[in-house]
Amino acid sequence: MEGLGLETLSLVFALLALGGAVKGVTGIGLPLIAVSGVASVTDVQTGVTVIVIPIVATNLWQAVHAGWPGVPLRRFWPLLVPLIAGLWWSTGMVATSGGRTLNLILGTTVVVFSVVFAISPRLRVPRRAERWSGVLIGTIGGIMGGFTTVFGPPISMYLLALDLKKEEFVQAVGILFFAGSAPMMVFYWFHGVLRPDNVGWSALACLPVFLGLAVGQWVRGRVDQDTFRKVLLALLFVVGLNLLRRAFLV
Repeated sequence: MEGLGLETLSLVFALLALGGAVKGVTGIGLPLIAVSGVASVTDVQTGVTVIVIPIVATNLWQAVHAGWPGVPLRRFWPLLVPLIAGLWWSTGMVATSGGRTLNLILGTTVVVFSVVFAISPRLRVPRRAERWSGVLIGTIGGIMGGFTTVFGPPISMYLLALDLKKEEFVQAVGILFFAGSAPMMVFYWFHGVLRPDNVGWSALACLPVFLGLAVGQWVRGRVDQDTFRKVLLALLFVVGLNLLRRAFLV
């Protein structure tokens, strides 16, 4: 980041603010927009490392403001355990792998499921299948997340299929994403992806991200449940298309 010109740095900060705004509205989307955007004007590894601390910080903010985490943690721990295990494995490979296959598989899955949810809005995961399906989703999210910092799409689709209300969704996302992103940051440091020479830029990136987050939260308070669902599905569709784009460009 030190060698970037003022124009490029300004664009990077604008992309970070945009990612924060999207997360403020929907509860997700920060890594997607920030990593993809920053990587398009710098490189993939810079895009990953600059967003690590803002991801953790915004997820913590979201989790704290969502209320007591006891109920969501007791409900979703079968998802969290494989998520963290998958993150440990995949963060160790981020420096040497672009994750083309994972981007392709996950991107296709997100696009298909977002279209299915839009066409069949009553598609649901029954309560009896919640535990084993949570293990599967956590594993997929963990493996994908370490490569790209983007482990939100499969978890978001899973929570959407559980038919959570708007605020319940945002609470669950905040708690689950923080519980996953905090160890992910530690794993990146352990594996040498996040280092003393780039951690300062990642911390500085919190400023534009939180500015965007504040704007997005203001907007969310004025969006009804049906509109929220449509915006979320549209964002997931874009997430999937972007992952497919990255798969073919890696």
